[in-house]
Amino acid sequence: MYHPAPPTGWTSWEGPLRPRAFDLVELGAHGASPWHAHEVLHNAHLRLRWWRCKVSMAHLARNADGDELLFVHAGAAELFCDYGHLSIAAGDYVVLPRGTMWRLECKKPVTLLLIEATNSSYQLPDKGLVGEHAIFDPAMLDLPAIDGASRNRRRPGPGKCA
Repeated sequence: MYHPAPPTGWTSWEGPLRPRAFDLVELGAHGASPWHAHEVLHNAHLRLRWWRCKVSMAHLARNADGDELLFVHAGAAELFCDYGHLSIAAGDYVVLPRGTMWRLECKKPVTLLLIEATNSSYQLPDKGLVGEHAIFDPAMLDLPAIDGASRNRRRPGPGKCA
């Protein structure tokens, strides 16, 4: 898309659906758990949270309410989950299905936008007439792999799920 003027350059707006600009950088410090993330917006179907993780997670996390989409805004980490190990860095999107146990080991402090599909799940939209070439190139998707790093990591003991 091409914008001749910045989409945030508005000076006035009429009607109920006026745009809003949130400066999430101004939010305070967070803990080493996604449950300490600041909730920015929510409704019956979606929760948006902003989380700065400066140290590796000490416990596993599991969301039983909905699928979790992590957008890595800044930093780098190793993600360990039920499906294996995945290195993540700024610009990556990671979808964690409902009930997946996961944790992060930070290489650098990580800033994440957590988007929860509350009481729902993420699905691919209908591709319509464009067919398999719509939306994104499936060949570019990266899947976690159960590897030596996944098996040899120290895991929290029983009852240590965050």
